[in-house]
Amino acid sequence: MTIPTWKSTVYKKRAAQLAAIPPSWRLPESITADPPLNALEAIRSCDILTEKELEWTEINDSTVLLSMLASREISSVQLTTAFCKRAAIAQQLTKCLTEISFDRALARAQELDDILEKTGKVTGPLHGLPVSIKDRFDVEGFDTTVGWVGLVGKPAQSHSSIALSLESMGAVLYVKTNVPQSLMMSDSYNHVFGQSINAFNNQLISGGSSGGEGALIGTGGSVVGIGTDIGGSIRIPANLQGLYSICPTTGRVPWNCSFMHQHYLVPPVAGPMARSLSSIEHFMQSLLDSNPWNIDPGCIPIPWRKELAAKPTGKLRL
Repeated sequence: MTIPTWKSTVYKKRAAQLAAIPPSWRLPESITADPPLNALEAIRSCDILTEKELEWTEINDSTVLLSMLASREISSVQLTTAFCKRAAIAQQLTKCLTEISFDRALARAQELDDILEKTGKVTGPLHGLPVSIKDRFDVEGFDTTVGWVGLVGKPAQSHSSIALSLESMGAVLYVKTNVPQSLMMSDSYNHVFGQSINAFNNQLISGGSSGGEGALIGTGGSVVGIGTDIGGSIRIPANLQGLYSICPTTGRVPWNCSFMHQHYLVPPVAGPMARSLSSIEHFMQSLLDSNPWNIDPGCIPIPWRKELAAKPTGKLRL
């Protein structure tokens, strides 16, 4: 029987995706054929991660990891390796990833370690921290398919503005995460990468359209990731995986992206997803302190105003 052209494209893409995962990071068939309901059980028991790697990747607060990186208690190569391993396992259990760039990430991590060793200074507020990003944003050299078979094999020629901002703050980009075809669904299924499933119950969906991010962060494969939202695409998967998130006002976070040169009647917005509130606050503070409007002129030049969230000290006048 002749295989349809689109299926051949999908098979090749999935084979390339699997090839990007080192053989020593692959789960045995005994687990993949009959995975536990909760992906965390397999992650913690498969012996792919060392005890230290498990310990690091289960720290929910990114500021703790950043402090460890800055003090050189842990290197970016060590931390990036740990999160690459955990993301690889999460992918085999939840189908949360699209693009995998472990080799590039480890090279970037080594570069950041070398800078810190030579200068004694960190490269920005996210120095050495692995950060995942939704497959809505361009990362140079990698596809942005948004679930369309027709966009497979058409790698981005440059970074989107949020990817540029992340790297300027010292982040390590290592994976892109799954989405529904064309994004506009509260689930994350497409013909290219399949169905992303819930981190804690493989009989349930991970939500959408940032469902790959939700599943990855829920399994501990990322400590902070970037999703997008119009009608709940950050908030729904965050809710389904018990995560913290923020859907900022449109224009608060860099968005400019070459992907299909789309323009929207209802503009979307990017925002962080994480396993702790402090990680969300630190990310937003760091991003807006970095003057992202110098990278993306569509980003509104307003700083992070934490004082607006403070409880009033006086009486309200009605």
